[in-house]
Amino acid sequence: SAADVLERYLPRRLAELLATSLGAGLATAPILAVHFGHLSLVGFALNVVAVPLAAPVVVLALVALAAEPLGPLARAPAELAGLGADALLLGARIAASAPAASVTVPRASAAALAVLAAAVWAAFAAMGRGWRPARPPRRAVVACALAGSAAVGAVWWFRPPAPVLERPAVVSVAILDVGQGQSVLVSDGSGARALVDVGPAGAPAPALDLLRRAGIGRVDQVLISHDAADHSGGLRQLLGEIEVGEVRAPTSAPEALAVARSRGVPTRSVAQGQALRVGRVELVVLWPPPGLEAQDPNDTSLVVEVGAPGLRVLVPGDAESPVLERVSLSAADALVVAHHGSADDGLGSVLDRLRPRLAVISVGSGNRHGHPAPSTIRTIESAGVSLARTDADGSVLLTP
Repeated sequence: SAADVLERYLPRRLAELLATSLGAGLATAPILAVHFGHLSLVGFALNVVAVPLAAPVVVLALVALAAEPLGPLARAPAELAGLGADALLLGARIAASAPAASVTVPRASAAALAVLAAAVWAAFAAMGRGWRPARPPRRAVVACALAGSAAVGAVWWFRPPAPVLERPAVVSVAILDVGQGQSVLVSDGSGARALVDVGPAGAPAPALDLLRRAGIGRVDQVLISHDAADHSGGLRQLLGEIEVGEVRAPTSAPEALAVARSRGVPTRSVAQGQALRVGRVELVVLWPPPGLEAQDPNDTSLVVEVGAPGLRVLVPGDAESPVLERVSLSAADALVVAHHGSADDGLGSVLDRLRPRLAVISVGSGNRHGHPAPSTIRTIESAGVSLARTDADGSVLLTP
């Protein structure tokens, strides 16, 4: 029906592509709102190019699979399919990097989006049955207008407020709710900031989304604990959207340093014994030693002690007790629990040495790893330490 209506103003093929893109976008909008909390603003236009390109890619790939027993004869269609797939990926990346490529929507707006999709479908169905531009069907237009108003109103009413990630004139450490990953924002209260890890990638990356919504457009230092997608996956997108003074990482995290250099951001390696100042806040690197290499990347994860008057927080990344046993630890007000709260037999000893008032677990809801482990929760509770979790409490803001 939508194609029939659009064909009155556009060439048939373009009308079909636009109708296909519109139908797919409307049908999936409520699902995307529930599962991701974001809607793409560029997908509709991109599909007009992607759909015609995807068809020959699929056909060529199937031909290559069928020709596989023939050996070299399968190479040509496979290469052509690969070129087409690369073009699709390039288009998606260009579209995703556009300003305002997606919009954050509350999950509560899914019902309103479903009503809007149904109303638009009903309007096009009515228009397709003998509709004439001079006399639009009143019921369909009114229904579409009401549904659109309801959707806009629901998004506005239920939209999440801008997160409070720092307080003016107050030193703070915010453990950001980035899902299954870690990103910690350190602020000195006067505009100087550092990020310890940037969390996973996304559309947009969760850490980037939180920073933008909070009105933060510059970070002086970004420290990457180690090359792991849940700690550094959002770096490339963050560097494209936020002004960053410098990126630092241990030599065991070459991928993060390479990403920063490719974006033209200054880089520097960092190792045990070094201290960085961000305004009134000092970040002391406790691990790893210079040049340390290990089979398990978690064993080379950056361990950072964030210190300021009235506030001391240990951020060990994914370095668990076998590493922390080799580190000189001072008493801390709070601990960001290593490795998202995975099982760690030595956690009790770490808590005895730190004596924190609060333990924070940066973890994603329903993650496939089973984090945080029940044994970790029991250890924290039995030590008399208060517990906060980003999956249950959202971003956690610590102040003196």
